[in-house]
Amino acid sequence: MATIRSVIRGEIREATIDAFEFCDIDIPPKNVIFSHNGGLEPDSNYLVINILENRQKGRASEATRTKQGATWEDQSLPFTVFYYAKVQFSFIGKNALELGMEFQNNVTNNRQAIEAYQYKSLSPVNKTDLKRLPKLRETDWVETAVFDLDFGYSVQRYQDINWIEYIVVNGNTFRIVDDE
Repeated sequence: MATIRSVIRGEIREATIDAFEFCDIDIPPKNVIFSHNGGLEPDSNYLVINILENRQKGRASEATRTKQGATWEDQSLPFTVFYYAKVQFSFIGKNALELGMEFQNNVTNNRQAIEAYQYKSLSPVNKTDLKRLPKLRETDWVETAVFDLDFGYSVQRYQDINWIEYIVVNGNTFRIVDDE
């Protein structure tokens, strides 16, 4: 089973690549990377995605009916948990400011970009201002443009339910399920 972290990372990356098409952002999919992964720095413009926070909002919402399995003993109870993820987008390269400003403007205003995220069950909620943070390398400065974006999403999981087969009352045993 995939972890929540691995699923949400994949969905954010895929949705961002899809949104780039609608925003005319010229960064190839291979240049959309996650922070802290190691590897070589791309030669052209690239985007670094860093999931800064995952905050649960409220408590789980439990279903009132169980999900039926193969037998009456094999049942589970679905529950849904709601989260906000704070994601940092860092555009790096020669055109970082232009690309960052274009994407920061479109991500919550362009209907197609919003739907690219909604298709992956992510909802862009709040964004911060775009910040220019040039970085000094060995011989020159590299442009960097950064902003944070909050996404709302939910996770649905299943919890196995243990069933009562027998009840004992005053020394008398009663079978609850009659499968004869």
